[in-house]
Order: sequence, then structure tokens, then C-alpha cells
Amino acid sequence: MLRLVTLVLLLPCSCSLALRRGNALYDERDFLGAVAAYDDAVAEDPDDTEAVALRDEARTQALGALLQQCTDATRERRFADAATALGKAFELSDTWSRPGTGTVEFETLGTAWLEDLRARLAARGPLSLVGERSGFRALLPHPRFAPLITALEGEWSAAVTERCDAALASVRSPFFAALTTAYCRAAGRDVTPSAPELPLFSVSPRVEDGVRGASGPWPVTLTQAFGDSPWAWRSSTRHASMSASGQLEVIYSDRPVTRTAEWTVTVPYSTTRWAQVPYTTYQYYTYPCGRSVCSGSRPVTQYRSQPQQVTEYRTEPRSQAYAATESRAELSAQVNLFVDLRPHATVLGTVLREQKVELGFTHGGVAAAGLAPGHARLPSKAEWDTRMRKAAYEKLVAALVAHWRDNYCNPPLADAEAAARCTFGGNSQPDDRRLLDAAFRDDVSTLVAQPRFGL
Repeated sequence: MLRLVTLVLLLPCSCSLALRRGNALYDERDFLGAVAAYDDAVAEDPDDTEAVALRDEARTQALGALLQQCTDATRERRFADAATALGKAFELSDTWSRPGTGTVEFETLGTAWLEDLRARLAARGPLSLVGERSGFRALLPHPRFAPLITALEGEWSAAVTERCDAALASVRSPFFAALTTAYCRAAGRDVTPSAPELPLFSVSPRVEDGVRGASGPWPVTLTQAFGDSPWAWRSSTRHASMSASGQLEVIYSDRPVTRTAEWTVTVPYSTTRWAQVPYTTYQYYTYPCGRSVCSGSRPVTQYRSQPQQVTEYRTEPRSQAYAATESRAELSAQVNLFVDLRPHATVLGTVLREQKVELGFTHGGVAAAGLAPGHARLPSKAEWDTRMRKAAYEKLVAALVAHWRDNYCNPPLADAEAAARCTFGGNSQPDDRRLLDAAFRDDVSTLVAQPRFGL
């Protein structure tokens, strides 16, 4: 109230609706709304000094409220909320030419946030906070936040680097070295640990193709499957041996058949329904009129039941036989797949078996049933070959992963190297992760969830 009295004493009265709306919003502590209303008042009359002064005061209060929100959120360690409030204050201060707004709050927020992040990095590890790190720039878009972004990302990178260096110093075995390489890469560092080479095979195995009736590139498919398994490594020079044997077969036949098209139609019919029909009758009454009694009548509407003929509809089935040619494809496949993984593991063998019949029909259609003319569409021999190569790829990759698990993931796992070797195949289990988390003092689940650690 003191604010309004002072301004009224110093400035001439204005009757602007926008000004009165701004005053009302200011009293409700909606300072941003008040600023918008005062903007309208100034736009109506740029020489209205009262509106200009009131707008300046509302801007000051709006910025003060945002800075207070930032301070409160910082104290409660809600740094994202604090940054949102401060970022809004920065944007408004740019628009309203209020340089330096929020300097103290920015320093306080930065100090508290960095201390909190440093403590959480030490307690939980940087990879467990990778999602938070990736969101810094989206959360802090204003240019004045650039030094804070640099400092926050620097804290995260320093924590990864510290653990990367510690792991590198202790690397002695190949699979733990591979995991260390992936871990350090998360910090943007390409390292080459001093450790023996991975005991794996080249991504280009030697493939013997003996699938009869095949028309597609089976060696290419099998090579891709092996290359996508944990047994393949791009720098290895040792070649695994693979073979595929068996047969694909497609037998076609046609025969005339009679089929039936079925549909329904809506048919009208007449029936009798009892209905309440209105009619008019008269009600007689008397009333005194002077020394005598008078009488009168009035119409009254009443109802009686009366039969009526109505048209209703029912659904009736229809059917029609039509001639068609049934085309039949008898599809079969048996492909024996072998992978020689010696000396690292035993020979793997698996069989792809598939047998099915697909039918198609050629006919002229039945217009009344909405059945359009059709032509039989059966898979060609090349399409059957493509299907089986895709199935062979999926079956072989799954078998290679399972073979890895059978060879290297039998509990209990002795140490971090055994855990790294098991999870290299993408088979991450809680016990394995505990061994590896302890080795890195971090949550490495995002790394070991990827086959070959994403390398």
C-alpha cells in the first residue's frame, strides 16, 4: 500500500485500463503479469511516466522473486530447479537491460552444485551419473552458464579419468583390459592397455558352403553371424572354420477347388406392432353461475393401444460357391551348421529345421460378397532362401552367444578377469557386475550390457 501511495503523490493519475490491470496483478504478486500489463500501458502512451515507473518496479520484483526461488532451491539441493529459475532471470535481465542480475546467486549455485556432484561422483561413480552429465547443456542454455557447464563436465571427466588411470595401472589380463578400454573411452580417452591380446578369432572365418538348393550368399550370411558374435575380434588373425550343409526345397502344385464366399445382407420386412395412439375426448364439468349451476366441457387427450403395420430390418446370411485354383507351396529346409572354435572352445553344432505349407488362391471374385479377384502369391525359391538365411543368422548368433555362456559364465567366477570375460558376450549378471563395479569403483552396467562392451 505504501508503494501505491508514494507513487500517487509523486505522479499524476492515469485512468488506463492496462495500468489498473497491472496494479491488480502486482497486488496479487503476479509480477510478470503486471509487467506485461504495464507494457501495454506504455505502448498506449509512451509518455506515461507513471506506467514506466510502475513497470520498472514490477520488473525489479519479478527478478527478485526468481532469484529467491534460485536461492531456496540451491539451499535444498534442487539444482535443476535453481538453474531453471536463474536461467529465466538471466533471460529477463537481458531483455530489460539489467546487467549483472543474479551474479551472487550464480556463484552460490555453482559452488554448491560442484561440491554436491564431486561427492556423488566419489560415492557412486561417474558412469552411474552419465545421464545427468548428458543433460547439463540442455538444462543450462543461457550463455552465462557456460563456465558452470565447463566446470561440471570437468568434474565428471576428472572422475572417469581417475578411475581409468587406476584401472590401467592394474591391467594384466585381456578381457579386463578390453573393459578398461571401453571405460576410458567413455571419458573421451583412447587407451591401449598393456595386456595380452584377446583369445578370439578374426571376423572373417573360413566358410564351407554345402547347402543344396540354395540360391543366396550363404557364406556371407554365416560370416556376418560370426562377426556379430562375441567370438570375433577385428584385430585377431586366427580364423575359425565354419560349414553349412543340408538342403532347401520348394515344391509347387495346383488344383481346381470350389470355395464359398459368405456375407450378410439387410432385408426389410413388415410386421405388426402395438402402439399407443392418442385420441381426443371431452370432460364435462359444472360450476355455479349466479342462482343456478352451469355446465361446460373441455378436450382431453388420452391414449389407446392399436395395432400398426411397420417396416423393420433383419440380417440374413448369404453364400455363393465359386471356382478357384489352389496353389500350394511345400517349403522345407534342413541346414547343419558347424563352427570349429578350437583351441579356445569346443566345436559348436546346431541345426536349422523348417517345414511348412503355404496356400494361395486364384479366382475371379464374387462382387456381391465384396470379394475382389485374387491371384495366388507364394514365396519363390529365392524368397525361401532369403527367409532361411535370416533364420540361420539368428539361430547361429544365439547359439554362439549361448556357447560363450556355457564356456565362460559358470559360477562362481573367480575374479574381475573372469567376470569381464563372461560379460564380454553380453551376458551380464548381478554377481558379475559386483566384481566389476568393485574393480572400477563405478557402475559399469551400461558397458557390460553391450556385447563386446560396445568396442
